[in-house]
Amino acid sequence: MKNKIFGICNLCKKEKELVESHIIPDFFYYEMKKGNENIPFLSVNYEIGKLKEGITKKSQKGDTDKNILCANCDNVLIGEKLEKYAKNFLFGSKYPTNENLEFKNLINPKNGSTYFVCKNYDYTKFKNFLLSILWRASVSSNKLFKNVNLGEKHNENLRNIILNNVETDFLSYPIILNSFYETRNNMKNVILQPQKEKLIGGINVYIMILYGLQITYLINSENHKIPEKFYNYIISKEELIISHYKNVEAINLLKNFI
Repeated sequence: MKNKIFGICNLCKKEKELVESHIIPDFFYYEMKKGNENIPFLSVNYEIGKLKEGITKKSQKGDTDKNILCANCDNVLIGEKLEKYAKNFLFGSKYPTNENLEFKNLINPKNGSTYFVCKNYDYTKFKNFLLSILWRASVSSNKLFKNVNLGEKHNENLRNIILNNVETDFLSYPIILNSFYETRNNMKNVILQPQKEKLIGGINVYIMILYGLQITYLINSENHKIPEKFYNYIISKEELIISHYKNVEAINLLKNFI
């Protein structure tokens, strides 16, 4: 019988029994393994621009932390209210949804690049789902997420946003999405260690890549404004855009930002 762990839940701030929680939602791992528990996925520790030099290990289960969340926050506030919606949204026809989502795949006539646009989605739930992954990585002591350290102020801001499902402006903790789905290796069986970099102007950037999806978080403040050239790529209430990479070597992804 496993020993129970009691402590202060990082989300609700109440003293409760803590549970083993996935930092990256377990439905991503399920999709990577295609329902076959014997198929491993790859977990890679690397530095930006040095993917080939990274340390790769085969894993059968996702990285977890036993010391950050209580059962209600993990399973209900995050699981039922945010992750369930995101799973339906990301994996479409595999799961039922009552939303009338409007999807389009478009081509940029200037350079031939392709991108995905979605309207009529629940911006607040989906963005807060993505922010919950960043927040969990920041408060976790799991070594895979050692590069994610938002600091007390941002951790508390995100805690309140996630706890109360607060709708934020698109320039408040903005997020940019890209995918590797159209590259030769679509990266769908890979989890890459989150990386931290800094934009010109002092904005901290955190990048996560999971199941072929690249999530770029820009941590701005009153003194560090987001350059306007990024506005069209940031997910917003009006539409969500995912740009598709053509070459997996685009993993040196910050060359697009710095």
